[in-house]
Amino acid sequence: MKKKQMDPLLKIASKNINSSRLQLEGLASDKGTHVKKGFFAGVKSKAIKQLGLS
Repeated sequence: MKKKQMDPLLKIASKNINSSRLQLEGLASDKGTHVKKGFFAGVKSKAIKQLGLS
């Protein structure tokens, strides 16, 4: 059941999460959560680092 149903579902969900423009912060890193930072999150973190607010 895992190989036929859960693995394909996880693959589809991960693909959709990675292609989504929405981003949630503060979630624990786990299978299926968004691990790659989006464009605006990257710009925001760089700006915060340059301003010394981190």
